[in-house]
Amino acid sequence: MYSSQIVRNPSNRISRWMVAVNPESNKRSALILKGRYPAYLFEIVPPTLDSDCISVMFHDVKYFVKVRQDFDKAGTPPQSYLIEMLTWYTKHKYKPSLKAINAQSSN
Repeated sequence: MYSSQIVRNPSNRISRWMVAVNPESNKRSALILKGRYPAYLFEIVPPTLDSDCISVMFHDVKYFVKVRQDFDKAGTPPQSYLIEMLTWYTKHKYKPSLKAINAQSSN
């Protein structure tokens, strides 16, 4: 089960990026909803060899993102979406941090 939190949205439009919260999460990853077309639910995960994950270089560090849901059936997202998402996540200082996620073993 996923839920999302939106901090003040005066236009009543869905935000471009939102943090999704999984109440059963063990804080090993971060769920991010890209709310505008094409909409995706991404998960930033610890380093992994999982072929379903997309690797993306961000500030000279490799991060791994899994597409949990492709709501609009748009296919593999471009790297620009992933970099934009990581930039947004870092700017807002959400927890767990990218550094903390990357420091974990995927086992």
